[in-house]
Amino acid sequence: MLMDSSPEAMERYVDQLNQATQRYNDAGKPPFLYFAAGWALASEFPGLSRDELLAQADQRMYQEKRRWYAKHSTIP
Repeated sequence: MLMDSSPEAMERYVDQLNQATQRYNDAGKPPFLYFAAGWALASEFPGLSRDELLAQADQRMYQEKRRWYAKHSTIP
């Protein structure tokens, strides 16, 4: 959980994690790492409780997982 963040900062954090993971995997040394991240800012959803905000972030994480699997799926 981060305090006082912005959508742009969150995108940068996730991008940095993706780049670091990719560099690690590109080294070719198992185990290979994969992750999905979801985030939600209270400023985007002002009426939500903490639990509801976490559920929103969780939903975004699962959307990211579905995008990743769609892109990397070997099943036609």
